[in-house]
Amino acid sequence: MFKKSLIAALLAIGGLHGISATAAPAITTPSAAPLTAAAPDSPLTVVLSVKKIVIKDKKEQRVDASDAAPGDVLEYRAEYKNVGATALSKAAITLPVPMHTTLIEGSSQPAGVTASNRNAITVFMSPALLPQAPGDAIGALRWNVVKLTPGQTAAVSARVRVDEVTPAAQPAAGENDQGGKK
Repeated sequence: MFKKSLIAALLAIGGLHGISATAAPAITTPSAAPLTAAAPDSPLTVVLSVKKIVIKDKKEQRVDASDAAPGDVLEYRAEYKNVGATALSKAAITLPVPMHTTLIEGSSQPAGVTASNRNAITVFMSPALLPQAPGDAIGALRWNVVKLTPGQTAAVSARVRVDEVTPAAQPAAGENDQGGKK
């Protein structure tokens, strides 16, 4: 489930930056493989990863997120790298907040983040000023990087809590999905 959320998040990053996304080859280790995206002729690449946050022996640890369940805390991290030959100024670094998760307030790193709602994904403002309508959670976070020199990497992260997901209402026996008789 969360591999699909990770792929959806990467596609959202790509869409916000005009980048086509591809998944990294499957890795046979127990941890989830990070996903990488780059547009042809783009000076930016992005690697997106997710880890589940657990407390073990009174210490916080980051572990494989493939078995995440409602209530678990996940940390999404995006690493953008300037693979071009010239410095990039005023780069907008974006991290989507996957569906069926809720952003944990104050978990975004580094400071200075702006946010958008899921229904207005291109309008970014301070998370405290962002209007919240029922069912319209934060959909993406953005940081503005003053300068990204060739070979330099900028990393951003945020934590989310996995929401309870209720199955969609099923039509009653003998009814179609609009509630009418078959």
